[in-house]
Amino acid sequence: MIKRISHSRPVSRRLQRFLQAGALFGVLSGAWACDSDRRDKPAPAAALSVATVIEAKSWSAPVAIDLKEPAAFEQRILDLSDSQVHPRCHEVFEPDGDVIAWPWTVDAGAEAQTLFGCRPEAFEKLGDGRRYVAYGVPSPKHSRGSDLRLVAYNANREVRFHHRLDRSGQALNFDANYRGAFIARPSERLACAGTMWEGGTQLACIDETSGEEAWSGMMPFWSGIEIKGANNSLYGADINGLTRRYPFSGVEMRHRPFEGLGGRGAYYGADSRNIYFAPAIDKPRLSAYDFDQMSLRWRLELPGRPTTSYRFIDEARNLLVLRIETTLYGIDTELATVRWALEVGVDHPPMAAGDEQLYLLLRREDRANLLYGIDPDSGKVNWVAPTPTGTLDLGWQENTLMLRSVRAVRTVRSSPAKAASK
Repeated sequence: MIKRISHSRPVSRRLQRFLQAGALFGVLSGAWACDSDRRDKPAPAAALSVATVIEAKSWSAPVAIDLKEPAAFEQRILDLSDSQVHPRCHEVFEPDGDVIAWPWTVDAGAEAQTLFGCRPEAFEKLGDGRRYVAYGVPSPKHSRGSDLRLVAYNANREVRFHHRLDRSGQALNFDANYRGAFIARPSERLACAGTMWEGGTQLACIDETSGEEAWSGMMPFWSGIEIKGANNSLYGADINGLTRRYPFSGVEMRHRPFEGLGGRGAYYGADSRNIYFAPAIDKPRLSAYDFDQMSLRWRLELPGRPTTSYRFIDEARNLLVLRIETTLYGIDTELATVRWALEVGVDHPPMAAGDEQLYLLLRREDRANLLYGIDPDSGKVNWVAPTPTGTLDLGWQENTLMLRSVRAVRTVRSSPAKAASK
């Protein structure tokens, strides 16, 4: 009911209709607000200020340890399992065409080895035992591409829901445009999975309770890093800034410009709390931006451009590894300091974070590839061991260290034994 307003002249019908429309708008606005609360939409924020000046820390790195010549380090011998070729992931998780319960119940080693062998596009295991896996499945629309299947399992290894993301629109140029896949959890209510393409990020978010699709679509940006979920939002980076997106529509809610221009020559990296960026100039500054405030945390002067395609982050140890020219630098992500430096030559060596040390696989053209055990705090080499011919990659999962060739996987069964002195 609209309250009558006293005027020296009678209220016109046009004014009455205007007041009635205003009251109706207020009712609808309240309803929309309730729906927004139900979906945990963050409150609108003021425009972000970028005026705060944070002085860049000067570059100071220790002398690099040369990994190309292993004679100076303690020699070890690997105790390896037999080489085993594993089926592809869709053959593991849906052998008869239907998604099955988690295939492993007791043998954690077999689980780790099969996952490393089938190579899911994304995998995440939570502390309470829940698991999310995303893998390619043959597309019924086009033989040259694949769709993406996201499967969620509860702590009892039962299927909670699964969802298929149609990627047939990229089938003709699938290999040329594919840049990786990811799983992101913006809240306990949503699980999202998607694919990074050249020029865009395809995404689907699923309601954890109903298993129904909450939203899916293409977000028109890509910078080479996975989308991250936090604070009821999706975080990523376009070419020139940090972006925060609403997971029920993909609409941008906030944007924080980077300090410096991005592009193909710029470095982008991310963990679950921060995005790291260095512009494409000869002596850039590495900047860290947090998700919570979308603010600049620190800046570090770099001696040269980081290799844009090389990324390794051990978030549990606050460690970011950059490759600049032929050297790896371990950056402390809390202190913005350089812990260590490792000379690796022309290789882009894969790394894995174990419980007690880092593992690094140095691949050499004319000699056997080498597996190193590295102290994560100092960069000290604990030991080095030759690997079998054809070893190209390594991984750590469920307390298991694994080596992989093109398809075959071998497990390191125990700590490498000391080699006999000659």
